Amino acid sequence: QSLDRSAYSMLPTSQTWAAASTSLSASFVVLVKNTSVTGSFALVLVPMGSSAAEFGNATYQPFAIIPYEATSIPAPKMSRVIFGDSGLRLYITFDASTNRAGISSSNWLCSRVFALSTAVESTCTWMNSTTVNLRLLGTASTLPGDSIALLANKIQVSCSLLSNPADCAFLTNNTAQSLTISPPLNPVTPRPVITIPSVVNPCAPFTIDPSQSSGSGGRAFTSVVWEVSSPSGSVTSSLALLSAALNNPSELSPRSIPSNALVPTTYIVALTMGNYLGRTSSASVRFVYGGSISTPSVTILGANVLTISPSNPLTLITNATLSQCISGSTSLNFTWSAFDVATSSATVFSTKNPRILTVPSYQFTAGRTYEVSVAVVAVRDGLATTATTASVTVHVISGAVVALVSGGKQQQITNDTVLDGSASFDENLSNAVASAGLRYSWTCAIALSVSFGDDCSAIFRSDVSAQSSQIAVRYASMNASLTYQVTLVVTAPDGRFSSASVTLKALPRRVASTASSQISTVDTSVNADVYVTLDASIVSNGPVVASWSASQEGAALSLQEYTLTLLSVNISSTLASAGVMYQLKFLAASVLVGATTTFTLSVSSWDVQGGSQELLSLSAIDITVNGPPLAGVLVSQPQSGFAFNTTFYYVTSDWEDDSLPLMYDFRYSVPPTDVLLLIQDVSLATSAHSLLPMGNANNNFTISIVVRAYDTLSANASVSTSVVVESRVALTATSVRDFLTQQSHLAYNVSDHNLALAIANHAASFVSSINCSALHRKLVDDVGPDTLES
Repeated sequence: QSLDRSAYSMLPTSQTWAAASTSLSASFVVLVKNTSVTGSFALVLVPMGSSAAEFGNATYQPFAIIPYEATSIPAPKMSRVIFGDSGLRLYITFDASTNRAGISSSNWLCSRVFALSTAVESTCTWMNSTTVNLRLLGTASTLPGDSIALLANKIQVSCSLLSNPADCAFLTNNTAQSLTISPPLNPVTPRPVITIPSVVNPCAPFTIDPSQSSGSGGRAFTSVVWEVSSPSGSVTSSLALLSAALNNPSELSPRSIPSNALVPTTYIVALTMGNYLGRTSSASVRFVYGGSISTPSVTILGANVLTISPSNPLTLITNATLSQCISGSTSLNFTWSAFDVATSSATVFSTKNPRILTVPSYQFTAGRTYEVSVAVVAVRDGLATTATTASVTVHVISGAVVALVSGGKQQQITNDTVLDGSASFDENLSNAVASAGLRYSWTCAIALSVSFGDDCSAIFRSDVSAQSSQIAVRYASMNASLTYQVTLVVTAPDGRFSSASVTLKALPRRVASTASSQISTVDTSVNADVYVTLDASIVSNGPVVASWSASQEGAALSLQEYTLTLLSVNISSTLASAGVMYQLKFLAASVLVGATTTFTLSVSSWDVQGGSQELLSLSAIDITVNGPPLAGVLVSQPQSGFAFNTTFYYVTSDWEDDSLPLMYDFRYSVPPTDVLLLIQDVSLATSAHSLLPMGNANNNFTISIVVRAYDTLSANASVSTSVVVESRVALTATSVRDFLTQQSHLAYNVSDHNLALAIANHAASFVSSINCSALHRKLVDDVGPDTLES
């Protein structure tokens, strides 16, 4: 049924996006003004404008308004269950705030609340009081169209929502319910990555490596199809050999091609992959088989097409090797450069480690594409070979415009106040010029009353422009019975924009004192398990009491166990009149991860005679604790091998995080020690390879392999696997010395710092593996204790 427009208000009534907008999300608030209105309705969202056809027809969201009966408050129901875009998660949404099934732990077994017949035991997390994040394990077979059940008697409405706490006695439990799982809105697409040197020397085996491919949705790819071809067309036997080597059961493991196996010419290798969400994608690379034995083999680790924003630094690692057939002393020289496709200009980079290119933030321009390449030249007996080049394509997309209003998202005042948006910034620009070119627009709308949505810009001082970075609010123009929502929209020259809102309320003046408080901290996302400081300034014409408190979704949160500073202080009129800083330092505990916590600073009058206190000022800020990337998987091939002989390949995938891109480092340890030794330093590469030392016999020769994933805020998590590394022959000090010496020369000649560190680690591992107690006992047996002591 339709609802007369006068019976409700909506804020905002519309939302506009520019072509350069980086996000197409927005929130709309609807207030039904007449409490007698009940029935079934639908919110209608209508796309308009020149690009409307790209977004389909109008969207309808059904909802019901039911009469409030304090004798029975119905439990929330599941309103939607949908796959996440990655395919690794389900998002379960309820139609009202829940009591979180009485579960306070951050991770819990989904079977406590849900039944999902096609999934193995899964882990769930409450993202907030209305949404559950369900992690699907890799062995799950759940598909869009399957159903999920909510078990009976698990959920109630959150008691904190009720204005009258006595009504919590009328809360009822949910009944059993099933819903069909919807497909993801933007399913992950496979991303085939084929790593092959651009020039391959025939005298030694070479590797075709697809291990950095991604986009499987957390399960095995449903299809992996290789195709090989050659422009010359007359190399049938070579194509057949390549095809047989590539199309083997080892889905993503590197394929080794024997030496002298192919006819010297140019080859094209293509890989098409499909996932269980119905998406497919292809990639191809070209390489030349043939050339001088002194020509180095060169690849850049990671995908050959990257997407970053200007604020992201870029780190690339090259793997350059010399042919096994070459003799004598040969060194490698590296030159890194970036070619701007738009301007046809090139930039040459200098690097501390010639194998690693690190480009700081804001060196690339948004909207442009760059070809970043490394040219490697082998120098032997003073003569240089022709450069071998490897390259990646880097697309630079626009970052976001971030609107920030200092002082806090909620403010209650007893005098005039200034709202400051000058901390807003454009992610395309470095800190020094981050606000350059930004345009500001302030508006005011009534919130939380029958006048919801009405314009209230009359509270702004007329001598301050609503298009400046600051706006002044007049206390005398405010009505203490109303709540005001002041919104700042910040727009970049290319049309990208964002907004931030502050809720204002005028406090009645019942005492002579007035006060103002401003929370100056603007960072609203912090990492877990670090100490965070909130800075606030307080000014008053009399003595005051200042107090910090915290809440989540309206429920009070005890700060006592997390704070290092006082939660309440008395401030004399002398100090308050001059202005005083009051800090809250707290631990961003892991129990707060994912939830938004509101920190509130209250300033009240302080009567030294013990009289009543009056609230003079209130400021609040929302802080979200950023968790580490959600654990992916790590696979090692092979599972066992021989010390300093077998090359082990490591691939990590299926990590999830909101702060992208992720970076990774690979390390190993030799149990029983847990000291992590370097395999490959932090980079965008999702795979690595190495030789390994022998494991400890008392630990079944096990070596632990660890990968750590870092998000852009440096939060990190790790996963591990293990391999068995034995010795093909008895390792002696001489044989290890000879191996390490040979590897040291190689690391020096080819400027491989990672290899140099690995050699030092191998040496330390070998020394620590020596059983000194056994040697001591043997000496005692051979020469006797008295001789040994002397």
